[in-house]
Amino acid sequence: MKKTIAEACLKLLADSKKLTVTDIVESCNITRQTFYYHFEDIPDLFRWILERGKDELKKRIDLSDKETAIKYLLLMGYQVRPYIEGGLKTNYRDEIANIFDEHVYSLFQEAIKNRKLYIDKSVFEIDVIVRYHASALIGLIKSLDEDDIKYIDKIANIIYKELT
Repeated sequence: MKKTIAEACLKLLADSKKLTVTDIVESCNITRQTFYYHFEDIPDLFRWILERGKDELKKRIDLSDKETAIKYLLLMGYQVRPYIEGGLKTNYRDEIANIFDEHVYSLFQEAIKNRKLYIDKSVFEIDVIVRYHASALIGLIKSLDEDDIKYIDKIANIIYKELT
């Protein structure tokens, strides 16, 4: 049921429709009670969608090839951007923006932890590094256009070289 609700939400966003609980429940022919049984509110639904996307991303990325991982992150960000932008047009704008930022931030935190990077740095230094890289990636994703996607391999290579 959660997946059905999420798909209805994403379809409404893709169709540039208003995003309210009423619209979502009407779209998937359920009651409001069913929606609230599965999700606290729309930001909770976005959190669930992004968490599932992050899990799928981790399954697909070849973590041993950092350049491919960067390329995949950029492509995934570009593909989900319209949904995030649609979510930002709702009354939950700030919450959804924060949820997205937190998920990108947590991807970097997990990568650093799993690869045992920056072991010589303090917790404070690592936090600054993670915030820097997450903000840079979010900014780049926001500015990507169709022409950039044609050169995504080159863009990923440039980022990889800068990171290493």
